[in-house]
Amino acid sequence: MLIEKFTKLRLKDSLLERFQLNLEKFFFQVYDNPFLKGQLIEGVELTSTAKSITHALGRVPIGFLVLDKNAGASIYRTDSDREQIKLAASSNCTAKLWVF
Repeated sequence: MLIEKFTKLRLKDSLLERFQLNLEKFFFQVYDNPFLKGQLIEGVELTSTAKSITHALGRVPIGFLVLDKNAGASIYRTDSDREQIKLAASSNCTAKLWVF
């Protein structure tokens, strides 16, 4: 989901101008949050051998969250770059991930 940039209106009311300035500061923090610029990756099949998964972030991921998995496996990163994150698991599993 793409979050659109906040657009300030040109107003002659100083109270509304200050309100817009505060909104702009708030939304800048939201836009700048790398967690919200993540990618959902579903159906990732993992084993104890590291697997490269394309993430489409255009930057090195900060981290990942396991949203769902079908086994009691631990999932861990072995490497990552601007295009892929390399993950492995303590046992075979299929997972849904949020990479950010």
